[in-house]
Amino acid sequence: MRVIAGKAAPTPENLAQSRTALTRLAATSPQFQVRVLTENWFDLLSTPEAVHELMQGLNVGLNFDFGNWSSADKYAQLAEIAPLAEGSHAKAHFENEQIDVADFERCLRILRDAHFSSPYSLVCDNAADRWRALGQMRAIVEGCL
Repeated sequence: MRVIAGKAAPTPENLAQSRTALTRLAATSPQFQVRVLTENWFDLLSTPEAVHELMQGLNVGLNFDFGNWSSADKYAQLAEIAPLAEGSHAKAHFENEQIDVADFERCLRILRDAHFSSPYSLVCDNAADRWRALGQMRAIVEGCL
């Protein structure tokens, strides 16, 4: 189950509040046979430092999303959190119905280099023909593994 860690700024207080809530949720998840994951999304987990701060010692996994960060050092930042990844949102960017292959492949390599072994959840939210786009994404993933 994927749960957003929070939308507030990554202050120590907000990270502590998220940690408390996720700890409570994770404590009850075994009875339902689910694993709780959070994601590098929104302000609270918008940097590798915030992700590591929250995840340290927390019994919650990380869903690694390719498309949630877009800064100039996106790939270095993603590489910093990739070893924590238990799930993925393998999200490709499309412009004029063309996949940004270089970006998608680079993100796949980051996970591969971190020895990621879970399934890739293909996410396509910005292509008009999603079935065609998902087929292209699948072929790229298969070629990178």
